[in-house]
Amino acid sequence: MIELAGEVRDCDISMAYLSKLRVPVPEALVAEFHSRRKEREHSLLAVLKDWVIRESSSKWRQALTPDALRRDLFLYKVSVARRTIPKIAANFFKSGNVAADRGSSAAQIHRFRIATKKLRYTMELFVPLNEPASKDLLERLARLQSLMGHINDFRTVRKMVASIGGYKAIETALKDRQCRRISEFRLVWRDEFSSGAKEWMRMLESPPRKPVARAGVVPVISMAVEA
Repeated sequence: MIELAGEVRDCDISMAYLSKLRVPVPEALVAEFHSRRKEREHSLLAVLKDWVIRESSSKWRQALTPDALRRDLFLYKVSVARRTIPKIAANFFKSGNVAADRGSSAAQIHRFRIATKKLRYTMELFVPLNEPASKDLLERLARLQSLMGHINDFRTVRKMVASIGGYKAIETALKDRQCRRISEFRLVWRDEFSSGAKEWMRMLESPPRKPVARAGVVPVISMAVEA
């Protein structure tokens, strides 16, 4: 179901991005994406119908009720956070440095996008345990993830257009837009993350027990992300 939903989204993203290109987009290409989306949507609706019939959502709700949770959940979260977040953060900074290098590949940039999502979503589970450091970093991660998402979307649309074939000008225009987003990512990484990596790691490894003033570890820059 997730894969089908992703395919429907990819078609929507493709049509949205194509509509913003500064080169003529043939109607035949747009029609092809509309046709693909309709086909994927039909398959997704069939799966969702089966999901409702089997009452899968109610089974998930029952499994996630408070009665199913341990009383010591808070202490457990503290333990997990202290040993998990620093490892994920270390991989995030290492992967980011590789992705931000001018010789990085599309695969390396994609892996860093996954590392960004993993760190952000893991940290969101534990914000109350280390709010001063976590909240600031989470805000930056959200902006970075949005930018990485646009880079990945351009990559996806390019692959879909290439699979149809015969639209080299469109592929080139998409590649140019993707390259501009990659350049933007490198600036954001340098100014908001890599220069303060050691300070972030220290805060995540030894979270303060009470709120502290936000030390200007890394300057926050304005980042407007557009498709």
